[in-house]
Amino acid sequence: MAGRPRLIDLSVAQRASDVGKLSAPVGTEPYMAPEQCEVARFVELAPAADVWGLGATLFEALSGAPPFPPDGQRFPQLRRAPGPLPRHVPDRLRALVMDCLAPDPAGRPALAELSESLETLVAHLPPPHVSLLRPGGAARLCGLDSA
Repeated sequence: MAGRPRLIDLSVAQRASDVGKLSAPVGTEPYMAPEQCEVARFVELAPAADVWGLGATLFEALSGAPPFPPDGQRFPQLRRAPGPLPRHVPDRLRALVMDCLAPDPAGRPALAELSESLETLVAHLPPPHVSLLRPGGAARLCGLDSA
């Protein structure tokens, strides 16, 4: 999750009215909601699938690993719950990410609710210390610089 941000997977974007034309799962498998993985559940496709995908992305950004590691079969998200997030992840953020990964779309936060919760969490973050990102910044923090 470094470098310039990119918008991806727009090739799988569909109009809601066209979802009925799908005959097979489409998407990047580790980020596909359970209802995207099974043709029989395509009738459940809604914005909640995007919430699930964002939850999977946030999980990986916070932990460095996907929420459902490969297990030799397609779509491990259909067979088990996500792994735990690291202890350093704040409780409110951990709960929000796990809510996004609820197997039932009705159990996930609505987009507006998710947006508001994330904005609230970001608003409470301490200001960044840009100087730490410069060469020698960490040394200055530790009092190891010569200046």
